[in-house]
Amino acid sequence: MIFIKKKSIKSAQHYIEYLTVCFALFLFRYFSFPTLSRIGDFLGGVAFHLVRIRRGVTLDNLRKAFPEKSDQDVYEIARRTYRNFGRTFIQFLGVSHLTNEEICQAIEFGPGVEFLNKVLKQGKGGLIIGGHFGNWEVMSMGFGAYGFPGNAVVKVQKNRRVHKLIEQIRGRTGIESIPLGSSIREIFKALRQNKFVGIAADQHFRNHGGAWVDFFGRPVLAAQGAAKIALKTGSPLICVFSYHQPDGRLTTKFEKLHVPLSGDTSRDILNVTQAITTRLEQEVRRYPDHWLWMHRRWKRDPPS
Repeated sequence: MIFIKKKSIKSAQHYIEYLTVCFALFLFRYFSFPTLSRIGDFLGGVAFHLVRIRRGVTLDNLRKAFPEKSDQDVYEIARRTYRNFGRTFIQFLGVSHLTNEEICQAIEFGPGVEFLNKVLKQGKGGLIIGGHFGNWEVMSMGFGAYGFPGNAVVKVQKNRRVHKLIEQIRGRTGIESIPLGSSIREIFKALRQNKFVGIAADQHFRNHGGAWVDFFGRPVLAAQGAAKIALKTGSPLICVFSYHQPDGRLTTKFEKLHVPLSGDTSRDILNVTQAITTRLEQEVRRYPDHWLWMHRRWKRDPPS
């Protein structure tokens, strides 16, 4: 009876969450993209000061990453981080009603279009290596809006109704999702079809087979999947970043990751994994308020 009661409570919670997201999707479809950005900015600020969800984690992570900064500087970065995350979240909810042309106006690929076309001419697809930086969700949708074939490796949400809604938004520009955990075969298939595959490589890796790499001078456990796939297929690794602009739009940057190879497979996989992590760190140092500091990146220490 206790098990049934707990299950019923969880089911009710999930249904309330689903209704809340449905209402938000209905509400925000009536606003322009710049207006969505301003709303998200405001709500993110409110969440930082009043709701305070994971604010302690955010401040602790920032102190670890920037020990040289004052408490006031850390506090200000954390505040801007919440405001940018508010933008990211509300922009994603509101983008569901936009046409592909409107999405292209909202997120500027610029020279990236020419670069991505050159990658496709090689016929091996491309591994898009990003992270929870800027607006990663709208950037993913931008690939489809600009006409590029693509897939994104995504985490399946515990709330299946909400997950289905999110999948519908992600897929409206033609980007297909590959569930995390059953992704290797689908990734190889997509690359053989000369598609892009997006992978977020900045979260704590919980499974076996991860590698300890350096991030802001501290060891973190990182997934090696992207490095292994790139070495096996010859598909290029492409780092991508999106940036919030004052007018509410987003801009992007694409660059091929070059890592010298030694011929020692194990060493090369580790070096590529470190290079991916280092490149993200470089950009986070430049735009610290654009990264998702709410995540416990330094979750545990390496074995002694």
